[in-house]
Amino acid sequence: MNILIVEDDLKIAQAIKKTVNSTSKFNIIDIAVDYKKAINLFKTKNYDFFLVDFFLGETSKNGLEVCRFIRKSGVKSPIIIITSASDIDILEKSFSVGVDDYITKPFNTRELLARLSRFSLRNSNENIQNDELKYGGLSYISDLNVFKFKELDLALTKKQKALLLCFLKQPERVISKDVLSSVLWGDVSFPEKHNLRSNIGDLRNALPVDLRSAIKTQRGEGYYLEIS
Repeated sequence: MNILIVEDDLKIAQAIKKTVNSTSKFNIIDIAVDYKKAINLFKTKNYDFFLVDFFLGETSKNGLEVCRFIRKSGVKSPIIIITSASDIDILEKSFSVGVDDYITKPFNTRELLARLSRFSLRNSNENIQNDELKYGGLSYISDLNVFKFKELDLALTKKQKALLLCFLKQPERVISKDVLSSVLWGDVSFPEKHNLRSNIGDLRNALPVDLRSAIKTQRGEGYYLEIS
């Protein structure tokens, strides 16, 4: 399993990583100190858990925006928000965007591991296998950041991987143009959002011939993955 820690205080983030690393549950433990880094990591890897600090220093994008981006992308992996106080307003805002749980600073290691174990057990019971996504002969191995189609490794750029991963996480579901634009550029108002169509075209061309038609267009709404 993989976990992303979003915390602007590097010392705290490294302490959390050390605690999490003391268990044998996680293969990848990544740290992001701001919104941009968090989103870039999210786009390129598949995470089973997210630990997100509500306040991210002086950045304009706080931890809540990270959580909102994760949920808008269709990912349902557990999110635990980290707060400096159990402020009801903060908790209400966090839960409204799909956060699963919270932990307040300062917290002890046993509490953190207990909360992680709770969701780990839930995932096991639901038989969620997040280290490898599979659909219709297409698969993604998160540890290697590799896509395969019928055992053939696909040579894709970073943006192409980000798009394909978004589709593979929720096959046969239409993903809006705004969400796909935010996957590529982080902000749907970014001037390059009009280039989404060309990026989708590049992705199709990079895929094996018999897979290109699997990236389908829903006119006026967005795109989706459907392998027949």
